[in-house]
Amino acid sequence: MAQRHRDNDIPCDAVWLDIEYMDGYRVFTWDSDRFPDPPGMLKHLDEQGFRVITIIDPGVKFDPGYRVFDQAVEQ
Repeated sequence: MAQRHRDNDIPCDAVWLDIEYMDGYRVFTWDSDRFPDPPGMLKHLDEQGFRVITIIDPGVKFDPGYRVFDQAVEQ
């Protein structure tokens, strides 16, 4: 998508990722199927002049076994 903007001379400074980038909508995670290399993707987009904005859902998914959920319950 970002490359298409560049190829078509469409001004664009940022790419906004909604909650679908998360693994099962768990905050502080990446879906490894859709985004197998987040650091590489972010570096590549930065080199093309894009900023990446990831939405953060303030809710923590009820999911026993999910580290963030388990820590919240413990504390």
